[in-house]
Amino acid sequence: CAFERTNGVPPRALSELVPGFLNAIPTSEAVRKIDYVLAADGSNWSLAVTSEVGWDEWLYWFRRDEATPTNGWRQIGAIHGWEVFKGQEE
Repeated sequence: CAFERTNGVPPRALSELVPGFLNAIPTSEAVRKIDYVLAADGSNWSLAVTSEVGWDEWLYWFRRDEATPTNGWRQIGAIHGWEVFKGQEE
């Protein structure tokens, strides 16, 4: 959000945030993947971090618009502006 306020547009890729807005793209052993998606017209974006905790798959979702993830994710709460989802039980 700070990048967008400064530049008038959201970043095209997370790498544009380094080093001016982040020292590095954060990661850990629990992070399976990080997806940043910018709409073709630049109007909306979302950031999703997928991780494995024990046997469970979790999705932490931050977005500018009102979209929500699909494909079997069940919302279980929110923390610090991030929506938290858990993979569906099989």
